[in-house]
Amino acid sequence: MTQRATHPCSSRTSLEMWLPKTGSQRGVYDIDNEFNLIIKNVTASNEGTYYFAVKRHSIKVKWGRIEVCDKVSPNRLYPTVIGCNQDHDVDTCEVRVRHDSTVHNLTCVMEQVKPAVQLKWIRLFMGGKTELTNVSTTVRPVVLPAYTGSLLRNKTFSTSASVQVVEAGDEEVYECEAIGIAVGGSTRTRVRLSETHPTTATYDEVQSSKKSGAAPVTADDVSPTAIANKPAEKFVPLIVLSVLLSILLTF
Repeated sequence: MTQRATHPCSSRTSLEMWLPKTGSQRGVYDIDNEFNLIIKNVTASNEGTYYFAVKRHSIKVKWGRIEVCDKVSPNRLYPTVIGCNQDHDVDTCEVRVRHDSTVHNLTCVMEQVKPAVQLKWIRLFMGGKTELTNVSTTVRPVVLPAYTGSLLRNKTFSTSASVQVVEAGDEEVYECEAIGIAVGGSTRTRVRLSETHPTTATYDEVQSSKKSGAAPVTADDVSPTAIANKPAEKFVPLIVLSVLLSILLTF
């Protein structure tokens, strides 16, 4: 099931290592003078548990084990926030939210990495930060068809983390942090929330738009104030005509 590799460190000390069966091919493994295990042409088949024992005068003085797994880094170093417009900095983006909305959903993803990363949502404020606890996290294994030519991304993991933000005042700032071996420790994307305010057109602006041949404006585009300010003199002839008809009918 396994292969034993022995490295004589001196005339008195030696290192023995038991290797997984999948790596028992000749020339795949080596042990250097510093007791480092060297794996050549690394593939997913080299994953597994490696056991070692240090002997002195044929007496085992120390033993242990290490876990070896292959690493697949993301195509984009920073987490991606859905619907977030890229800012000038590669690690910062902006989400525009309605001013009258009370709840906002933020979703952060890190796709096709190995091993899977951990995602956190953090709220930044003046003088500190706090980690959000109402986060929903999903880890999905990625299995790609053989004909896609993306063997490196096959059998990796995609992680997503969603959070509902209640306090969303203008210029609120949040961070999505990815933690794990695949990203070299940790990496993060900063998210700025910016409120949007709807605009309304006045009656004169609507009339000007019609005269210039622009697209017609619906009633929803005109504010109540604009309708109230509509000139009343155009209705005067209709009122006079109604009065004259009433007088003629009485005679």
